[in-house]
Amino acid sequence: FFRGAFGLACMIGSTHFIPVDKEDPDVRRELANCKNPDTRMLYDIVTEVRQTPVVPVKTHLITSTDETNPYHFVGSAKEEDKHKIVLADSVRQSGSYACWVRDDNSKAFSGTRINTTLTTTAARTLFQPVFCVAGLNEREMPNHEFLVVKVPGLCVSSGGVLVGEGCGYVLFTRDTPGAKQEKFQWYHETVLVPGINHHRLEFDEFDASLNSEIPEELRAVCYSDGDPAQVAAFDSTLEMLSANKIMNNKQNASRSAVEQGLDCCPIFKIYQAELPKRTAKYRPPERCPMKRKIRKAMRKEAGLKMAPSKTEAIEDFLCVAGDVLAKACTPHNIGLGFEENGQIDRELELGRYPSLNAIFATFDEFGECLDERHDQMNIPNDVDRDGNVVRREAGINQIHMKRCLCYNHASIIE
Repeated sequence: FFRGAFGLACMIGSTHFIPVDKEDPDVRRELANCKNPDTRMLYDIVTEVRQTPVVPVKTHLITSTDETNPYHFVGSAKEEDKHKIVLADSVRQSGSYACWVRDDNSKAFSGTRINTTLTTTAARTLFQPVFCVAGLNEREMPNHEFLVVKVPGLCVSSGGVLVGEGCGYVLFTRDTPGAKQEKFQWYHETVLVPGINHHRLEFDEFDASLNSEIPEELRAVCYSDGDPAQVAAFDSTLEMLSANKIMNNKQNASRSAVEQGLDCCPIFKIYQAELPKRTAKYRPPERCPMKRKIRKAMRKEAGLKMAPSKTEAIEDFLCVAGDVLAKACTPHNIGLGFEENGQIDRELELGRYPSLNAIFATFDEFGECLDERHDQMNIPNDVDRDGNVVRREAGINQIHMKRCLCYNHASIIE
């Protein structure tokens, strides 16, 4: 997938550096003392192409948003076999690369799936976690199609990774068209933009609410995958994001595992592995402050009529999720994702310059890297694991199938 890596390098070069009139003395000093040529390689390319000095986007303003969908039931789970041997040919012929199948002894119908959305930054910080119970029917939630419950204390408080208010959100959505898009739109308005502006206040002492114009030096870059609902939400919130100096970058289709910050680090793996081992089943509300807060918050919202087993599973999940996230979302683990995908270098003294070698280990002026452009430069076609040529020639109506691109670019907006 060399074309995907090349496109990512172009997009990072286009959006992670800010042109300035004079060379920044801190940048000059850092790069002069840098012993690793890879650290300054992309910086040198960008300055040569633009014919002007540049500074890197600040690490606390580089964000990555991703989600995972753990299945939770009340009580702790038995451990499954850790290893499974399969033949590559049998997996290929099955039509699926999944090697695991639930057996009849599993608890697949005794719990509920709860979506978890996280946003991390290259400064090793974390926004408020958001949990979502989706797909409720009209009987379970008759008075709403989209409901937000704010729970004090439902947050991560380990190692100073959380910047912002100490609370979390639990969303409930009906199984209706557009529900997931509405969730992402709410997330942009309530969590992403306020979280970025809070980082500007915390790190730069810049209060966006008191200023009509955000300076270019405080530009933010946020990354997401090509989920169709997320793409549709960006269409609705693009003007707001642009007004808040937030560049919106979509990563390459089918390359999330090597480009998405949270997929490149062990956070989701630890989260999924530890959740089944934790339970608050045997702790009554009077001895479990979080369970008491959750019940109090949910009681305020009339109209939820879920089955007792589902309500209990949600309560149990929320009681242990914050503790598990505290174990998974350490500053070290958060930073690994941005180092692995090349968005920041691994230099202990620096840690803020994109790494070209790391990008290739895994924009041009048109805002995206089209296959025709790759053909003109004689860049080899991508191939999948079966040796088939993969080209990304989808149109603007299938933007989730395209290569990486910048939503804010003028050509994309047009």
